[in-house]
Amino acid sequence: MLTKYEAQLKTMKQSGQAAIDQGLFFITPDDEQFSEGRFNLKGKPVINLSSCSYLGLELDPRLAEASADAARKFGTQYSSCRAFAQCPLYDELEDLLSQIFQAPTLANLSTTIGHIATLPILVKDNSHLVLDIQSHHCLRMSADYLANRGISSKTIRHNALDQLEQEILAHPDQDIWYLIDGLYSMYGDYAPIAELLAMLDRYPRLHLYVDDAHGTSWTGKNGQGYALEQGRHPRMVVSHSFTKAFGGSGGCVVFPDQETRDQVRLLGGPFYWGSPIAPPVLGTAVASAKLHLDGSITKLQQTLMAKIKLFNRLCQQYQIPLIANNDTPIRYIGLGKQETTNNVTKALLEKGFYASAVCYPSVSKNKTGLRLGITNHLTEAQIHQLVETLAEILKREVTDETRAFIDKAFKRAF
Repeated sequence: MLTKYEAQLKTMKQSGQAAIDQGLFFITPDDEQFSEGRFNLKGKPVINLSSCSYLGLELDPRLAEASADAARKFGTQYSSCRAFAQCPLYDELEDLLSQIFQAPTLANLSTTIGHIATLPILVKDNSHLVLDIQSHHCLRMSADYLANRGISSKTIRHNALDQLEQEILAHPDQDIWYLIDGLYSMYGDYAPIAELLAMLDRYPRLHLYVDDAHGTSWTGKNGQGYALEQGRHPRMVVSHSFTKAFGGSGGCVVFPDQETRDQVRLLGGPFYWGSPIAPPVLGTAVASAKLHLDGSITKLQQTLMAKIKLFNRLCQQYQIPLIANNDTPIRYIGLGKQETTNNVTKALLEKGFYASAVCYPSVSKNKTGLRLGITNHLTEAQIHQLVETLAEILKREVTDETRAFIDKAFKRAF
């Protein structure tokens, strides 16, 4: 008899292996060099729709040169903890980041490490965590980490503020930390930040921790992201990623005040004793941050938004239903069963488009689908071709029976 966890692992393995068997997971392009969001796979050219580099900065020669220059100056790595002696680029980067986000920041090796360094310091023992069911896995890891201190947690429905309020009222003597994404990485829908800011004013024991990895750079003034563009609060902390639209690697945490930032830097273990960010990565981040501040990012944002709107308009024209009807670069087509998702993704790949076949546990078992990343690498002609191709495939693969299943799973008409 399998335990609940063992049964989950078995289901995850089956879902992943099915995608591997169809050549959809763990692929390795043929190329020695990538170019404008394309690669060759088994000798055939493929347009990459799985990328989260929405602005296309990862191939910007200015970032590549800054990376090489940092390596020449400081080495390929700088193997010393920040607590002892840090690479000089750290101070430059964090100064630039504080200008972008208009608040004190700490750069970190990864978004996950940022969570693990920050939350244990800020979340006090008499606290209760609440997570959105679609919160990123790294936030769930942080909750599991905090459970070792006896800190309880509860997962609620997606964007269900009524359930959040119930949790607040059910724990009147505890601090409540709501852990969420700013822009959710699968469906591409937003967290209700404006409403949450009002709740922070209403409930003095509520705290908000936002992972805005997918909102960074492509939206907001100077690329400050979705969450901070909606507003700020003394009990709101926002984490950002450099591995998406920022065009680099690592990330940062944005704090409401200098005192909180300094406390986490001093006590948040991975910030001072963990592996440091390598100089080439720091150099890349500094170069990208400068583009965020000199106005370059604005044109890139406008170009991307035009492509998102074009994609959405064409989907409406061809009657392709998107789960989130908004203007974000994450576009999700709900297909229900994994078999349907894999078949559609495979057919799309055969036509020269590689997209993400989303499976359990990234989403619920019956809510799998096709995730498409709209980036600045896509041309208008490619977007037209993509949507036309998708319409043909969906017409063939989504039968009446499949459509009924999808409608029930997502509670909306396909």
